[in-house]
Amino acid sequence: METLEITEATAGWEEAIRAKLRDGQRITVKFQPVNYTPNELAEKVGVTRPTIMRYINDGSIKAIRRGNRHLIPLLEANRFVSSYAGS
Repeated sequence: METLEITEATAGWEEAIRAKLRDGQRITVKFQPVNYTPNELAEKVGVTRPTIMRYINDGSIKAIRRGNRHLIPLLEANRFVSSYAGS
């Protein structure tokens, strides 16, 4: 099964889908939320992972726990980045 990841920056995705349909293939669309790992958010903000984990642990960043991993939803990451930049 082939995967085509579509983001706001993906160009030509409509034509790629039309081509697959013309070739007789079935298309399944699956929507997935965008999440950041603490490492990704730390890199985006310009701080260390332990700093992000401290913010998660004190409740300043709301994160989803998946097993032993923390995931920060896109809207929460954007909120934190804008508030962090403003401080």
